[in-house]
Amino acid sequence: MRRLKWIFSVLIILGIIAFFMLPRLNNYQIDGETYLAGIKKPVKVIRDEKGMAYIFGEDLYDVIKAQGYVTAQDRLFQMHLTRVLIRGKLSEFFGEETKEMDIIQRTLGFYRAAEKHARILDKHSRKLLQAYTDGVNEYIKNGKDTHHLEFGLTGLEPDPWELTDTIAIMYYMGWGSAANIQTEITSQMLIDKVGYEKFMTIFPVNINPDEVPSTSMIHSIERKKSVEDNVRLNFIQDSPTKILGSSALDSIQLGSNNWAVGSQKSPGGKPIMVNDPHLSTKILPTLLYPTGMFTPELRAVGVTVPGIPCLMMGRNKYVAVGITNAYGDAQDLYIETIDPNNPANYLEGKASIPFKVIKQTLKIKDKEEPNGFRMEKFNIRLTKRGPVISNVLKGLKTEKLVTVRWAPMESMQPSLGLDCLLKSKSVGDIKNILKDMTAIHLNYVFADIHGDIAWQTTGRIPIRSKGNGSVPFKVTDDRDNWSGWIPYEEMPQNYQPERGWVGTANHKPVTKDYPYYYSSWFAPSYRYQRMTELLDPPGKKTVDDHWKFMRDDLNVLSRVISPILAKALIAQPETRKMGEILTQWDFRDKIDSPAPSIFQETYRNLAGLVFKDELGEEIGSYLIGNNYFWQERLGIMINEGKSEWFDDITTPDKKETLTDLIQKAGIETLKDLSERIGDDPEDWLWGEIHQIEFLNPIRRSGLGKGRLGGGSHPMAGSGDTIYRALFLLNHEGNIVKYSAALRMVADLSDNEKVLAVIPGGVDGRTFSPHFTDQIEAYMSGEKMYWWFSDEKIKEHADSELHFKPRMSL
Repeated sequence: MRRLKWIFSVLIILGIIAFFMLPRLNNYQIDGETYLAGIKKPVKVIRDEKGMAYIFGEDLYDVIKAQGYVTAQDRLFQMHLTRVLIRGKLSEFFGEETKEMDIIQRTLGFYRAAEKHARILDKHSRKLLQAYTDGVNEYIKNGKDTHHLEFGLTGLEPDPWELTDTIAIMYYMGWGSAANIQTEITSQMLIDKVGYEKFMTIFPVNINPDEVPSTSMIHSIERKKSVEDNVRLNFIQDSPTKILGSSALDSIQLGSNNWAVGSQKSPGGKPIMVNDPHLSTKILPTLLYPTGMFTPELRAVGVTVPGIPCLMMGRNKYVAVGITNAYGDAQDLYIETIDPNNPANYLEGKASIPFKVIKQTLKIKDKEEPNGFRMEKFNIRLTKRGPVISNVLKGLKTEKLVTVRWAPMESMQPSLGLDCLLKSKSVGDIKNILKDMTAIHLNYVFADIHGDIAWQTTGRIPIRSKGNGSVPFKVTDDRDNWSGWIPYEEMPQNYQPERGWVGTANHKPVTKDYPYYYSSWFAPSYRYQRMTELLDPPGKKTVDDHWKFMRDDLNVLSRVISPILAKALIAQPETRKMGEILTQWDFRDKIDSPAPSIFQETYRNLAGLVFKDELGEEIGSYLIGNNYFWQERLGIMINEGKSEWFDDITTPDKKETLTDLIQKAGIETLKDLSERIGDDPEDWLWGEIHQIEFLNPIRRSGLGKGRLGGGSHPMAGSGDTIYRALFLLNHEGNIVKYSAALRMVADLSDNEKVLAVIPGGVDGRTFSPHFTDQIEAYMSGEKMYWWFSDEKIKEHADSELHFKPRMSL
């Protein structure tokens, strides 16, 4: 009894402290006046009811500096965590568990790239970055008493921001936009396990739905190599390579949908641009930060990644811009041979060349050490192509290593193109600016007030004279197999399409007559196919229509596959009711329907049964986790009803059919969902198992994670719907990992507002009223806005801060 009284007293005290103290934890200045060193003229920051900052100034660089300051006010802790990750310093705080990740980050060399790129920046780009950097540092220095609570709770200290921090974040993002390395690593694992010929039967199929349906639309790797040309490397045993081929480095990897409709399809007579970039939305705050930026020449609202100035997506007075990941293949793996007579060298034919060596020291948190840390040294080795990313691969005639080559390291330009949205006045302006954007491979969809709409890919893609970019390339001499770059004018693009709209969904964007190899790593075509069904019909589509389209939960994959599953399940007594539910389904992944649960779990189990008997649990699970690799291919196999992969090699006295595997997968689903929810399939509602969870970075598990974060919410959609809610097929459960980090509809005929919502909120501070205040609207579809006109910004003003100039001390 005494213990209960003590606990009750403690709770009362904590409640009183929380009531009086929590509001003061985020008491940084958003009203009144303060000084900002280095600005030429006063700058005004109005925040609206969401806490979103609208920055007004006479000079662009002053506005950029203020953007750095207010971003640090709201997101400094997030920026610092991103910087620690990319610098390869997580182990200082998390110990041994993040050591391998730190080694990989340093090996890939995002900061080496940033330092190199910083040296060639043109005057304008450097000035933009420096203004933003100075603004961030003004807050770090002068707002010390109002730094995020999270710094004190984690023991972290914000170092001064550097210009190279911003560039390194750009390169980190760029790595995820050129994700074909996952194809190469997965391909090599399969070759290691089943040999080249069998591997070719499940090599990725990439489909462009805009091509005329025929067998010619299915293009896989050219069969130029024989089995003997490929060495077996046992990648599955090499931990660094496995990490690179997984989703461990993709926290800022952009999936996404975007589209723009022309004037003839818009009720207002000017184009409408739509964008919902898909990112890992599990950790709050979201990876995108909204801001408004205004000068006498500029009026723009949009989002950027905290740590990067200007605006990446949004609109100005003349244009609107949205982005998705293009997945252009700008990464190649190379099989290098160590000189057996001199292990410090590698071979190119008979030539022995010394590795370039970069010495590194990791500081690793270790409670067993007297000072709480231990130091561990390692070396990064570089060849002419790039860093060594594998351990030594033994068991071959000569010892091998794997290096990675990445086009952005070799195609840097003086301009970064960061101010594309700020200074463009037409589709033509955007096209010219994007030419210099080489660090990242994106699909830009954009429109202007003149009625023009367009799509353009960015980045540089190598032309390969040998090898095809889909499997690792064996180095045998000193000849460079990259013979040049695809000319910018011939990169995938579409200007003023006849159909009246243009859009992308990470799908294969090129047709069979495209003269260059672009990539073999794309999203399955289902989202883009659904996009065409929504946008192709004649007639005008309102802003409200486009807002609904972003929440469209019709699953095109299930429309093709579900009837086949249903037929097999009905034929088996134990799963008959499951099959009957599928036959009555409208193929929408709604939270109050049991059919999506039955379909998704049976489909997941079926994939495991198809692949894991030949590949084993570890490689099979690895493959299934990279669903872009196999999903389109498996859909074709199921539709055709035959494949050598359907036979279970562990039962040599029986030859299994597709029906056998579906029925077995159905039994597994029955057992699993009965244990998780109950025995009646009618109760297996999709929202019961398919949920999105918003977590606070300082409390990701355990007691209090729901209170400190944004809680768990049933979510419609799936990985194959426009309303994206992707869960990992090789993980237990159905917790959403990737969903929209922004939903935006910009109508260029509306000069008052932009329809937009983000998961979480603007502020990255725990206990801030703007930490989770947009979650309800994000989940329900309620409309929220960025204000565009002075009148609307004034009408919705919640605070007003005035920065006055002063000289730097």
